[in-house]
Amino acid sequence: MRARKYIDSAITIFQDGDTNSYPKAILYLNNAIAIDSNSYPAYYNKLEIQTLLKQYDSAVITWKSLKRFNINNFDYYIHGGMLYYKIGDITVSKNYFEKSLSICNQLLDTLNANSQNYSLILIDKGSDLVMLDRKNEANVIFKKLANRQSDADIKNYFLSFINMDKDDIFNEAFTQYTGSGTSVAK
Repeated sequence: MRARKYIDSAITIFQDGDTNSYPKAILYLNNAIAIDSNSYPAYYNKLEIQTLLKQYDSAVITWKSLKRFNINNFDYYIHGGMLYYKIGDITVSKNYFEKSLSICNQLLDTLNANSQNYSLILIDKGSDLVMLDRKNEANVIFKKLANRQSDADIKNYFLSFINMDKDDIFNEAFTQYTGSGTSVAK
């Protein structure tokens, strides 16, 4: 129960969007982990905040800690790939982007194209392709996503991904969450 209070306090700080308070949120999450070392939300939220604070070396350590939760989804691997990219380990980052891409392809083969998750997975697939230096393939996916949209704002959002470079993809993936609370694990 005490661990949950620390996590909730950290999430509140994160959702408030005051990046100056994020180190305090990390302290709360460290306290939660000390109390309950099996707390997935504590590790996940710590990872998100460390990434937003550009504490990439620390974020890699936290990301590795999440492995014991038997995570096997594309988001986990794309996040790891992005972190290794930022610390300059291109070989390791490419391995994780390949793993994420493989999972995306498997999921896309089983999903209905009208599913909400289908578009989200396609965005990650396109992002993986950019990070793997396969920008032309990624652009085809981003155009496909844009063409499926009837809402002009959403269509323009997908079109904005066309010709993004690796740093643009990284920034889009991680800065969109700042203060929104959309990336928290409860």
